[in-house]
Parts: sequence; structure tokens; C-alpha cells
Amino acid sequence: MSKNSDRKFPATVVKVLNSYEVAINRGSEDGVREGQMFAIFGFSDEKIIDPESGEDLGLLEIFKGDGEVINVQERMSTIRSARKKPDRKEVIYEDTNDTPYFLRTISNVKPSKRREITTVGESLPFNNPKRDDKAKPI
Repeated sequence: MSKNSDRKFPATVVKVLNSYEVAINRGSEDGVREGQMFAIFGFSDEKIIDPESGEDLGLLEIFKGDGEVINVQERMSTIRSARKKPDRKEVIYEDTNDTPYFLRTISNVKPSKRREITTVGESLPFNNPKRDDKAKPI
């Protein structure tokens, strides 16, 4: 049993590779596997105090995005942002009428051909990832 096998989550972001990928300090020794999903988050700069009770509620988690593990080493893993713009659907009507426009009458107009096109949403980066942010499985 390795000395790291008892580490728990959240993990810590140890390196921001780019705005789409981060490395965390947990790997196969900690049960992380390729394809696993993680939430990346940071914390507010100041503690939140409940105005009604005066109780210290702690630091607010600030969500940076979710990501998928794309590479697992023994003690580190790489996570790539899974955020995407929503898919967009468009309906296009193609004119199937061979009659020149100026000769058309109501009787010789053929219906248009309907075609639906789906544009897959592009990938979005994490929201300002930083070293020392946290990662937890979702």
C-alpha cells in the first residue's frame, strides 16, 4: 500500500496546462480513472457570515467548470474541460422547383425540401483555473 493511497478528495490543481486542461495531484494510486468526471472549483477570498445568526459559514465554493480525466499517472491526472456551447439546430428549406421564378404559378409550385442541420457546440475553457484550485469527482 502506497503512502498516497489514503489521500481523499478534493484534490488540488497542481498545474494549469492551458485554459482547457489542468493537472491534479491524484492518480491511479487514488482510484482516478480515465473518463472520470471532476468539478473544478476555487474559494472566495473571505469567509461568509450569516447575517441572521452571525455564524461563520466558511468560504464560498466558486465553480470553474467540469472536466473529464484524459490521462492518468500513478500520482497525477490531467483533466480537460467538458464545457461546451449548446448544440444549435437550423432548419433550411431548399427550393425544389425547377420552373423559373418568373413563370411560376400557384399550380406549378413544388413544395420546398426541408433539411435540418445540427451544429455541435464548441468546447469552452474552464473559468479562470488557477494553481491550488480544488477538484472533486462528480
